[in-house]
Amino acid sequence: RQMCIRDRYFRLKIYYTYRETDEGTVDVYYKQLKYDILNDRIPIDEKEAIVLVSVMLQADYPEVRDDPNFLSAKVKQFIPYYLWNNYPEQIWIQKLLPIIRETKGHTQLSAKNAFYEYLRKNPYALAEYYFVRSSTRNQQSDFWGKWPRDLLLAFKPLEMLICSAKDREILAIFPYRRILSWGISTEFFVLVTGDIHFQDKYYFESTQGKYIVFILQAYTCMAMMKPIPDQVTILTRSTKQSEGSMRVATKKIEARNATIFKKRK
Repeated sequence: RQMCIRDRYFRLKIYYTYRETDEGTVDVYYKQLKYDILNDRIPIDEKEAIVLVSVMLQADYPEVRDDPNFLSAKVKQFIPYYLWNNYPEQIWIQKLLPIIRETKGHTQLSAKNAFYEYLRKNPYALAEYYFVRSSTRNQQSDFWGKWPRDLLLAFKPLEMLICSAKDREILAIFPYRRILSWGISTEFFVLVTGDIHFQDKYYFESTQGKYIVFILQAYTCMAMMKPIPDQVTILTRSTKQSEGSMRVATKKIEARNATIFKKRK
């Protein structure tokens, strides 16, 4: 299956923390995540689908009845297209009925909050994706040859993921506290991770660097409990980093890492 990363219901890029009583925010998050599930931006399996459908029904309808006649006209719109053809409609209803009876009792607001909480456990939920390509500048890195060239960068509220673009296998996870710096040019996005003792540098071919930097800066500020700069300020600062400054930074990191290796030996 090919994931659609461009089409978004509300075009949400950043997920802020919110109060469960904030009906407007809860409703927007719910509709965006529901859309993401139905359009395969968030992959789920059959077991997850049954639980989530039972919650979505309660979120969308004030009174949900554990009645096959009530469900028959509605259930198809809540099951992802790539799962729907696995069973006839009546089998889906039989699988859903006991779960609906078990989870029944939500208000529409509490159902939307429960939907959000359940999805937080899914590694692909609450993410903004960007297609990139691993640069040949990474040939000296440990991951060269182990990772495919075509990658997805996924930005979530607490961490950044690097995934295979082909099957979305998660290849690396970087909490924002492990991301030290980044830079962009017209053709590259550069990421530096690690700590004060050891750093790794990743080069990605991308023409969307300015958008990646915006969301990365926003989540980093949120993690450090700092105000989020506006997008113009972020992009202005980022575009001032030339290729020359990136090369200087690369040499400093390589020299520092070489010194550390010598000390370890």
